[in-house]
Amino acid sequence: ACTEELLKNFSCMLSVHSRTPPAVLSWLSALDDIAILERLAEHPNLSLATMEALSSSEHSQVRAALAENESLPFELLFKLAMDEHPDVRYR
Repeated sequence: ACTEELLKNFSCMLSVHSRTPPAVLSWLSALDDIAILERLAEHPNLSLATMEALSSSEHSQVRAALAENESLPFELLFKLAMDEHPDVRYR
């Protein structure tokens, strides 16, 4: 249990660190942890592929966080502006 908690804490720290490379952020996006995915969605170093994957997340909180990412390309911003969930649409 301690090892799992340590891994989660380390993953959370990586998800917000300004110098975390896009490849590591991509790896973290495969985790099934909404809190980490939300932090990732806000990260300015996300690759386009990771942004695209997060824009289709089943979790509206993740899509809403992505909508606030200043690095988000217009096409994905437009996609999120049409999202079914109002918290995503009006970000």
